[in-house]
Amino acid sequence: MTRMKTRLPAALGLLFVVVVSLSCTSGHAVAASCEPSVAVAVSVQGDVRVKHGKTEPWIEVRHKDAFCRGDILRVMEWSRVDLRLMNETTLRLDQNTEIVFSAPEKENDSWLDVLLGGAYFISRTPRRSSVEPPSSTRGSRGLSFSFVWKATRPS
Repeated sequence: MTRMKTRLPAALGLLFVVVVSLSCTSGHAVAASCEPSVAVAVSVQGDVRVKHGKTEPWIEVRHKDAFCRGDILRVMEWSRVDLRLMNETTLRLDQNTEIVFSAPEKENDSWLDVLLGGAYFISRTPRRSSVEPPSSTRGSRGLSFSFVWKATRPS
C-alpha cells in the first residue's frame, strides 16, 4: 500500500509533463487547412519558417508540414528544406530563400513566386513547372533544373 502511495504522485507528475509538452507543440505549422495542399516538407534542416497569410506570424516548419496557396516560405541562413510538390516534383530550397505558393493554372502545374534565393527542382518524369521571379517567368519541361535569384529580402 505504501508503494502505491509513493508511485501515484510520480505518475501524476509524469502525466502533467506529457500534457504540457503536447500542448506546447501546437505552435508549429502542423497540417495545412486546405485540400489539396500544394506542397509537403519532406526534409527540414535548420531554421525554416512559414507564414499562412500576410498578417499571420512566422512559425517554425517541421517534417511533414503541408502548405497551401498563398503561404510564404522562408529559409534562413545555414538552412535548407526539401518539399514534395503536388505534382510529385521535389523542390530543394537553399539558404536565404523566400517563396510564395501561388495558384497553379492546371492541376499538374506547380507555381512558385520567388522573392529571393535559390532552388533545385528534381522530377522522375518530365513535367511542366513554372517559376516566377520578381522580374520575369521561367519554365521547364525537363527532369531537373535549378536557379538562383539574388535580391534583398522583403520585410
